[in-house]
Amino acid sequence: MKFRKLTLMTLVAVMVACFTATLAVTASAEGKKYYSYQGTTLTEFEWNFDSNGIETGVPSGGLLLDEEGNQLAANYGMYAPSSCYQAADNGSRFVLIGTYFMRIGKDITPDLAINIDTFMDPNGSWSTTQGLGRFSVALFADPDELVAAGNNGWNPDAGSKDSFTVDLGTEYGHRNQVRHDDVDGNENYSEPYKFLQNNARITLNIAEEQKDSFIALNGVIFSTLKVSKDDFPQGVYMSLIAVDSVPMEYTMKVSQSDLSATVTLKSNESAFEEQTVKTEICRELDLTEYATDIEGYTFEGWYSDEACIHPIEDNKINVAGDT
Repeated sequence: MKFRKLTLMTLVAVMVACFTATLAVTASAEGKKYYSYQGTTLTEFEWNFDSNGIETGVPSGGLLLDEEGNQLAANYGMYAPSSCYQAADNGSRFVLIGTYFMRIGKDITPDLAINIDTFMDPNGSWSTTQGLGRFSVALFADPDELVAAGNNGWNPDAGSKDSFTVDLGTEYGHRNQVRHDDVDGNENYSEPYKFLQNNARITLNIAEEQKDSFIALNGVIFSTLKVSKDDFPQGVYMSLIAVDSVPMEYTMKVSQSDLSATVTLKSNESAFEEQTVKTEICRELDLTEYATDIEGYTFEGWYSDEACIHPIEDNKINVAGDT
């Protein structure tokens, strides 16, 4: 919120959104055991999720095997984690080469919203197209079905309950958008967004009834998911799939939160009384009614930053997550 004093002295007020994120742990069935060769020895492969929900295990040759050495899945795992992987508070950086897949999200429950924060870095990839391509995220009710689907997890015929695809760059008709096919077969697209070198949050909310489930980009809902909570009795298992042959560098973090959020309205003018507004993520909040008249000042508008450089258009915001 920004005020202008009648003496031409300018003071500012800022909208600050605060949220409480909760990562819930639910009992899950991790399915069958998988194996990989270490040298000439067949050893059990262990799922290894980091603090950002990124699975870092890489089986030899990208092959997941059974206890007799028979291949169950190929093209699994991130590329060269010893040199290309790093975990940080804002997410884990890794490279996934074309047609490979890997698990993301640990102990994911359908009872909370799923947040996938991404930062795509074209300069960190080794493709001639600067890391432009497509990736998909597929949702499974069973980890073994996820593995069996492999890099075809985006295809519902392979066993996934739902999926979405992010198209990057200029190679596709709907570029720099998230695509989701709804239960009626309609292709729904998010608003265009510059994913490259910008933070993006994709939110999935799985509701009691399918009609209330949704997918949103940066707090704006653009499609209804095909699933409900009953589709995931053991939890949600997610696969990240590099659809094209292009290697891309990701910074990604998977977390969960409930839908409730508290928006705090502040000003550096002491006469303005701080306000808190209860709302929900991925819902539009109209700030018009929260503008307070202060004697001797003129209200100029709401801003999303303390420097009052970025005005909030039409006094409306879509709450996406922590700000």
